[in-house]
Amino acid sequence: MIWGCFQGLKMGPMVILPKGCQNAQSFINNVYKPVLKPFLQSIQKENQDNIPILMEDGAAVHCSQLAQGWRVNNNIEKLSWPAQSP
Repeated sequence: MIWGCFQGLKMGPMVILPKGCQNAQSFINNVYKPVLKPFLQSIQKENQDNIPILMEDGAAVHCSQLAQGWRVNNNIEKLSWPAQSP
């Protein structure tokens, strides 16, 4: 699986995740901590008036209590994603 991010025209890093089942803890360790958080911090430094909002789909690793707690503890706001959204 490959994870990537962007903000407007700014491309963020891409991460090639290890083969096999991803659980919430491995996703936090491989993506949120080393990649997502620094990327969001760099965006916020460039645009201090705007707070970045994370948009993710309904994958189990995104919706887990562990991931939700990590985002809350790290002040990362997430956009609601309706269950029937394409």
